[in-house]
Amino acid sequence: MKSMLIACFLLLSLLSEKEVNAQDKFRIDILQNGIVLQPENGVVVLDNAPFAIRVSLFQQEGVYMSASLSKRFYTLNDDEEVPDIEYLAYKTRAESTSNADKELFLDDEYVSYYFHSPEEDWTRFDSLIVNEASVIGFKTVELFMDDQSEIEIPVSEMTKDVFLFFLATTPYKRSVKPKEIQRYKLHLKWKKA
Repeated sequence: MKSMLIACFLLLSLLSEKEVNAQDKFRIDILQNGIVLQPENGVVVLDNAPFAIRVSLFQQEGVYMSASLSKRFYTLNDDEEVPDIEYLAYKTRAESTSNADKELFLDDEYVSYYFHSPEEDWTRFDSLIVNEASVIGFKTVELFMDDQSEIEIPVSEMTKDVFLFFLATTPYKRSVKPKEIQRYKLHLKWKKA
């Protein structure tokens, strides 16, 4: 029964997808209570309840994500280079396999990398849908982990804005600086009681 509910949820979320531009390498959606929340001017307003980040990859192995309480990456202009882009692969944190901790790390410096590799038998996502055209991964968030203070904050208690910055690059190769392919940013706010 549980697998049937998950399958229905995944099908409904796929049906609600926006059109994809041919040049897009990824798309990000925020879901809460099975509904895709539409950003308004880059801002998504959420209830203080668990939510999911849906990462859709189109012929792209993965995407880097910065989640922070500061606007370090979020305020970059579209024509500004991402700071330390050549070191992002080394600034990527390890997260639980299959998102067992349901945690989103908040950090000004380090990033997460959400990917799918057919050669690997593990993932950072709760669940995956893989087909010839895309890989769609879901990351449920129930807790925030503030890397600065090392304090876990349940989503139900979060009051601070969270700034998400996503980046796809060319593959990392020794002595070749990666190039940015696509970026996307979201500002998460919480509904006032």
